[in-house]
Amino acid sequence: MSTSCVFHLQVWPSTSADRGAITTALSRFLEVAGLSSELAVEVVELAGIVVVRATSSWAIAISGAGTWVPETEAQFDSAMRAIDPGCEISFGVRYPDDEQDLRDELNTTRAGEDASRRIEAFFSFSEGEVTTERSTTSVPVINAGFLVSRLFSVGDFFGVVDGAGTTLQAMLEKNGRVWIEVPAPQERGSYGKFVRREELAEMMRSLPEQITPLVTEGLQFTPF
Repeated sequence: MSTSCVFHLQVWPSTSADRGAITTALSRFLEVAGLSSELAVEVVELAGIVVVRATSSWAIAISGAGTWVPETEAQFDSAMRAIDPGCEISFGVRYPDDEQDLRDELNTTRAGEDASRRIEAFFSFSEGEVTTERSTTSVPVINAGFLVSRLFSVGDFFGVVDGAGTTLQAMLEKNGRVWIEVPAPQERGSYGKFVRREELAEMMRSLPEQITPLVTEGLQFTPF
């Protein structure tokens, strides 16, 4: 079973440390830990103090997190102190399990990302029994792909609705694949197909203004 984790990895270099070496070491650590595609390393100054950090602004699915997280924290400590024995580190992990946490994650964007274009979304995830209390919630389109990472258990689903009222919805099936469909009530049916998670995540990140049954190639019509 996968668990949803939000990571906050930070290193406060000692005064004599080579910040470039620490930055490089942190980048290499993320590659070894399998987090390089999700977390970007940056050097920031907080209250006059330099911090090298890598944080995730949304939940990442981690398998076997109960053992993976503490083992990875120990590896992180060792890797950073090998470069700078006097550094201070923080390996923060949060498990967003309720609806408000997920809403906050979905509405968090990184610097430079466009959060002005939004779309209505709804979801139901068995992990933490997270579900929308209302019918939909507004989220930045740039973050819509994050919903894909919350499909852990069979029957977990989410959907997005464009301004014309057309819905694209996705559900995790028993075969581990995701079924997507666009209901077409005026045609008394729906258009759908199975997709890989990566394909769905990319689709969600580049949603057009108007969702149509032809939003992806290969959707097959099934009558109600």
